[in-house]
Amino acid sequence: MAGSLPDPLIGGFSASYSTSTSFGGQSSQHLAGSWNKSFEYFTLSANFVRSMNRGWRDCRSSEAYKPSQNVSDNAVYLSASIPMGKSRSLRTYANQRDGRTRLGTIFSDSGHEFGNYQMAADTNTQDRQRDFSGNVNLLPRYTSMNLGYLKSGDDSISYSGQLAGDGAT
Repeated sequence: MAGSLPDPLIGGFSASYSTSTSFGGQSSQHLAGSWNKSFEYFTLSANFVRSMNRGWRDCRSSEAYKPSQNVSDNAVYLSASIPMGKSRSLRTYANQRDGRTRLGTIFSDSGHEFGNYQMAADTNTQDRQRDFSGNVNLLPRYTSMNLGYLKSGDDSISYSGQLAGDGAT
């Protein structure tokens, strides 16, 4: 079940409720909602997911509820997006899920005929782990190339690359 309400003054709202039962007999219910509002120079958005479960229900037996062993499925996502011309944008965010909070910023530029790039910085407020990433997607004639970099915390660095081509006949 879902519904939405757009309003030019206060922004757009949407909400949904879902329920499901697995083949194993476990059922779950979730409530989700979102809000966004565009202003002259930026857009704000907020999203949430709320688990309505107190445990799980075994539909095949007389046992009503058993305590859930799952970590909370509740989550809140907040973000502000700032367009910087036709092709650039800056987005900052704060996410909380499973008792952990992440804060971050992403800059992206897609205004070049030959490709685009993105840079991001992210931190986990509990253990102060900082992540940095960058990605470049190049589109020279007949090929595409994607290069990536990720530094996760103090001891993990990874690089990625992909090259694809198309021959002309």
